[in-house]
Amino acid sequence: MNQKLRINVRLRGEIVQQFWQVKNHLGLQNDTEVVRSLVKWYHREHRQQLPNPFVHLNTYSDTVLIRDKMLDNLVTLRIKSLDESSFQFYCENCGSTSCRHIRFATTVPDVLSELEEKGYVYTGEHGES
Repeated sequence: MNQKLRINVRLRGEIVQQFWQVKNHLGLQNDTEVVRSLVKWYHREHRQQLPNPFVHLNTYSDTVLIRDKMLDNLVTLRIKSLDESSFQFYCENCGSTSCRHIRFATTVPDVLSELEEKGYVYTGEHGES
């Protein structure tokens, strides 16, 4: 289940002028792009201080179960064999082999080590610890 989240922002007073200054400085046309740029910048600069929205719950023979606190949802990652020894994850929530849930799973030591013990080699992209 892929949930779309929406946030509306209303600004008043001095912050409106500051918003226009930032928007003009960044050369953006759309108000949403200003907010998106600032949130992405803040997240990039302060990622280590922010709480992790994901929790690894369990690793089974062909499945990794993750709790996504932002979506308030359980996310299932399936192992997708590429050949006899290599695999990728497939996220049932995102319908993807490359998403934030998979990047998170690759930072959990138990996830890859358990699968590597069984002779599998992960060939997808790895997340940042």
